[in-house]
Parts: sequence; C-alpha cells; structure tokens
Amino acid sequence: MKKITSLLLGGMFFLLSPLLWAGSITNLSSNIQVLDPAPPDVTGNNLISDTTVFLFQEKSNFTLLQDVNVDVIDTGSFGGNNPDNSPGVVASGIAVDVYYVHSKTSGGIDFLATLQFDTEVLGIIASAENHSATNSSLGLAGVTYDNTSKFNLPATDDSLTLSPDRKNLSLNIDNGGGVDKVRILVASTSQASVIPEPGSLVLLLLGIGLFLRRR
Repeated sequence: MKKITSLLLGGMFFLLSPLLWAGSITNLSSNIQVLDPAPPDVTGNNLISDTTVFLFQEKSNFTLLQDVNVDVIDTGSFGGNNPDNSPGVVASGIAVDVYYVHSKTSGGIDFLATLQFDTEVLGIIASAENHSATNSSLGLAGVTYDNTSKFNLPATDDSLTLSPDRKNLSLNIDNGGGVDKVRILVASTSQASVIPEPGSLVLLLLGIGLFLRRR
C-alpha cells in the first residue's frame, strides 16, 4: 500500500510540478551567462567582461501595477541608427517575467546574443529614459542600477530583432564604451496554461481518495 500510495501522490505532484519549475527562457546563446544570485551593483565597471553578456531575472509572475512604456513593442528589426522605432505601452494588470541583459567590455568588442522564450515577448526597454523610469518598479530589490544606457534606441549602433512569433530575440551589441543594457518583459508562464486542467486534478484526487478508503 505504501508504495502504490506514494506513486499516486507522485502523480499528483507531477501534475502540479509546472507551478514550481515553470520559466520563460528555453535557450540562450553560449556567450550569455545567467547570474543567480544577481549582482549587487551593475553600474560603471562593476560588471565587465570581454567574452560574456550577463543576464538575470528581475521579476517572476509579476502583475504590472501601472502601464509601462517600452521602446520596442512590435516584431522586426530596430536600431542600427535606423530612425524607425516601435515604442508602445504594456498595460497594467498583465503578469510578466522580467529579465535584465547587461554588457560592458574594455572597449571595441561586439556581441551577437540570442534568447529564446516559451512565451511571447511583450515589450523591450532599451532607452536610458525608460530604464530610469522602471528601475524601481521592475528592477530587482537590492541591485544598484544607473540611469544611463548605450543601447539607446533608435539613435545607436546597437540593434535588435524580435521574431514574428515574438519568442526569439537577437541583440547586436556594439561595445564602443559605456553600458549596454536591455530590460525584457515576457508574458508570465505562471498562468492558467501551466495549471492542470480542473477535471484531471479532480479525477486524480478522487482516485487517491477511493484507493485509500478501500485500503
């Protein structure tokens, strides 16, 4: 009985487990290093590398308390001193996962960094203005941010491309000096789509109850 019961309970845990391990990122280019825990300070030369782009998560399943201005809301390619841009607003009430990408080198080293998500990218913050406006609301508590950004769309040598399905993001980072940083708002995976269907969960619980009662 003990063994079979544990298997049944294990099955229930399997159905519920997406609530525990759900995450937005499915793939990263090899030059991106995930920082966990996040660094305490990302200003100046506190986080610098000639080989690596850094990434850490700022928010998980966070419901926006107010509208957020972003620099890119459409799919396509932006930056590279192209005057066209696609600013927009991610509306309050939407649950998001938020990621911070950071690059600073000793100078003259460029990167192509790619990120793949399992849910849609809703908006991208690249300008100094919008970084400054969201550091307190979307930034990670305990991290010191500055209010500058060399990845300052659209008037920049840096560029980015968001795929038509909104799940693949490429960052062309031109490290001519200064800090390149991008804040990415992704639709949270901790939504109804990862919660077991009520019917499946009820049937499993009933089955466990009947089995235990018969024993």
